[in-house]
Amino acid sequence: MRAKAGSQGSFLSSNITVDLTISGAVKKPDQLEATIETKLGGLTVDTEVIAVAGRLYAKDPMTGKWKGLGRPDQAHSAKSKAGLSYQALIDTAKSLAEINDQPSAINGVAVDHYRIVPNLARLLAQVTAGGPSKDPQAMAALQGILQNAQLTADVWTGTSDHLIRRVSYEVDVTADLHALSAAFPNGTGSNGQSVQIPAGSMAHLTAHVVINLHDFNGTVTITAPTVSS
Repeated sequence: MRAKAGSQGSFLSSNITVDLTISGAVKKPDQLEATIETKLGGLTVDTEVIAVAGRLYAKDPMTGKWKGLGRPDQAHSAKSKAGLSYQALIDTAKSLAEINDQPSAINGVAVDHYRIVPNLARLLAQVTAGGPSKDPQAMAALQGILQNAQLTADVWTGTSDHLIRRVSYEVDVTADLHALSAAFPNGTGSNGQSVQIPAGSMAHLTAHVVINLHDFNGTVTITAPTVSS
């Protein structure tokens, strides 16, 4: 299966716009490759990531060399996969509706369009239930952000095969950076000192993300890159 995605976010307080373009492929059960282009103002950064057999690799955009990013905790990874799913999104939704609009076809395939407005605080509680214990202060801070966040997810599925052909997200989040820094006191800057964020510091993020899925039956070959020593 192959996918292309794009997103755009802006921190309104500092008037910074970030454009993100992703293209790549996925092969079950544990292989992924993606090319990522990030544009921040006049700066463009290109990189690649590959995941094979539970190991993640990334290409350093400065040197062009591949680096291994380690193997994820298998127990925690399995728990996360079990908890976070489209079913969990539906189970915690504020609303779920079928939208009768265009396009009625994507790449020549007839599709049905659904819109989901999830309850993000409930979703977080569900996907973290039964997992390792979390810092209560950090969880409370995240819950506070999610209660005021707005997320709308649109899903287009094939009318006959029910495969997901397109997913889009609209996100609007406002965060109190001072409260977050207090909830995560271990954050440090490049000089090793604790990051101090003044009271009243706020960030407002809006984002639009579209993911198109295609070539479900195409042949995909993904191999681990050679890692630089």
